[in-house]
Amino acid sequence: MLAAGDVIIMDNLGSYKGQAIRNCRTGLLFLPPYSPDFNPID
Repeated sequence: MLAAGDVIIMDNLGSYKGQAIRNCRTGLLFLPPYSPDFNPID
């Protein structure tokens, strides 16, 4: 269960950035956009 003051780390899916998500009482941190420069497999 999440409590006020918890931090959630999320990817950049557009549906995660809606108003309902932003109104929660937790901290939201979004991962940086994907870059192939940071992925040695690509």
